[in-house]
Amino acid sequence: NNCAVDDKFNIDNLAIFDLEYLFLKIRSFSVDNIVKVSYRDNEDEKVYDFEINLDDVKVEFPEKMDNNIKITATSGLTMKYPSASLYDDKEFLGIEKDYLFELIVRCIDTIYSEDNVYPAKDYKKQDLSEFLENLDIKTFQQIQDFLVNSPKMVYKINLMSIINSKI
Repeated sequence: NNCAVDDKFNIDNLAIFDLEYLFLKIRSFSVDNIVKVSYRDNEDEKVYDFEINLDDVKVEFPEKMDNNIKITATSGLTMKYPSASLYDDKEFLGIEKDYLFELIVRCIDTIYSEDNVYPAKDYKKQDLSEFLENLDIKTFQQIQDFLVNSPKMVYKINLMSIINSKI
């Protein structure tokens, strides 16, 4: 936030993948866009060195993922991606079990019915937890799928071509 030009910009409100992308680009511009890394193959126990061009790392967005989770024909909830503020959330980082459930609670944006929209930020975590615990399994699975299939940083290499070039 100290480096942001716009006072309205809050880094904590970014999705985690957006923050990771920003850090990757900052590293690429300030140090070098080429990173030398090593991989130890578990089969032959050899270490293979290769380079990653950070400009080739992309954010991969899943196809057909909807943040609108229907409960009935007229009610549901909207989800948001995990925010960068989780990196600094000591309560969340200290969770030893059920972290996915806690993450889901923190990623509910709104709950809606036919006539009203209820922002999740207006409710206590305990109330949101109870709401989630009362959902049917199919609906809860859709919520989990939304989070599990969040956009992520991706860089693909052909390890076999690297191994073959070293032989």
